[in-house]
Amino acid sequence: MAVVFVTLLVLVILDRSGSGGDDASPLAVVPARPSEITAIRSVRDGLAVELERGSDAWTVRSGTMHWPADDRRVSAGLRLLASAIARTSDAPPPAVETSCTIEFGTGSETLLLGARSLSGLRNGVLRDRGVRVDDALADMLQPESLLTWSDTSAMPGIGAEVRSIRVEAGDDTFELARVGTRWGLTQPIQTPADPGQVAALIGALASLRMTTTTETGVPGAPGLEVFVESNDTNWRLICDAEGLGKSQRERGGQTLSTPMRLDASSLNSLGIDPAALIAQNVLDVPASDIERLSIGNPGVILDRDGRGWSASGAEAEALLDLLTSVPADSIIIEPAPNGSPIVLTRFGGLPVPEMVYVVHENGLAISDGQVTRTFGRSNPRTDEVALWLSGLGG
Repeated sequence: MAVVFVTLLVLVILDRSGSGGDDASPLAVVPARPSEITAIRSVRDGLAVELERGSDAWTVRSGTMHWPADDRRVSAGLRLLASAIARTSDAPPPAVETSCTIEFGTGSETLLLGARSLSGLRNGVLRDRGVRVDDALADMLQPESLLTWSDTSAMPGIGAEVRSIRVEAGDDTFELARVGTRWGLTQPIQTPADPGQVAALIGALASLRMTTTTETGVPGAPGLEVFVESNDTNWRLICDAEGLGKSQRERGGQTLSTPMRLDASSLNSLGIDPAALIAQNVLDVPASDIERLSIGNPGVILDRDGRGWSASGAEAEALLDLLTSVPADSIIIEPAPNGSPIVLTRFGGLPVPEMVYVVHENGLAISDGQVTRTFGRSNPRTDEVALWLSGLGG
């Protein structure tokens, strides 16, 4: 769609620039290819905006704002600019409203633009000659328009390479860290995280949309702070309850930042419940790794060797299946009170954190001392395990 839009806009510019009785020879606004353009600077009524080509990307700068540009908008704009022409004109020089300088590999051009007219053409000055250019081109080169070339992502570039995330929302804080391919919650507790939920959180951060602004959020009362790290890039976002604040990105020794306002829909879509990020399964080890089960107090002890379990084999397998494969119906960050113990040992004597269980009317609760997962009886596996555990006195 962007290519079609640019093509049509170029045709309009070429057609309109060729109209008018006093027009003479055409002039290329920028005698350079898109790949040779390195900067665009526009000033009007005290507002100055600059687009700069960096070593690997374009940025937009204005006042305290210095932010990545949207690659698609830049590419479309540069193609239009490199194709645009002006027509020399005998009209008197206009009262200049906008000054736009375009830099390229071998030099620069400055286009001075007057006010809009009913003809759809704008009087201007290029290379000390009176010219007319299409209003569409002149509008694109206004500083207000160039501001819209900035990336609307509040955290541009976030993806699968993220290795840590910290979110602070009022009194609530959670932190996630990745080791290899495994994610874990490190605050407010240390426990394995659900990879699907972490991926969804990263997706939500990547989808955060903003509008750049000259307003400033209340520094003393942030409603949300987000810190994200990857191998080569760090992001920080801070805003008040209305979404007004600042976003920052550090990469390769360069820090880009901008005042911004988060879109309300983006702010509302960002979940801040750490319990929702916790792994839904009780254990993150295979059921086949478990050599011994000690259940209840005094309870029973079941051992497994190459021939199977010493007793209650079907029940033991059902319990291990529940612990390793059945997602919890709900998760809360607190221990279950007055539970009966479940102690597991892996082959080779490797321990597994001790758990307690509580059988109740609606199902089963299992806690590892930090997190309690509940399983409803609507799941046949839960009902089977709950009946067996209740028979052991739990």
